[in-house]
Amino acid sequence: MFATTCGWCHSDGGRAAGKGPQLMDSKRDDDFIRNRIKNGKEGAMPAFGATFSDAEIDEITKYIRALKPHEG
Repeated sequence: MFATTCGWCHSDGGRAAGKGPQLMDSKRDDDFIRNRIKNGKEGAMPAFGATFSDAEIDEITKYIRALKPHEG
């Protein structure tokens, strides 16, 4: 889900800034992340509440939290 939808703006699977910010090591809490995915931010990020279910948004949030730098 992340690669095909979010990866266009959040580079390297969310590990680096692109058109959107780096998500790895985000200081934002899970509720903020879920809300931003669901409702977007005017002029910056589209809303995906109609695209993803709440369960899918939770999975994307877990993915973001699990991001680690590439090894090697």
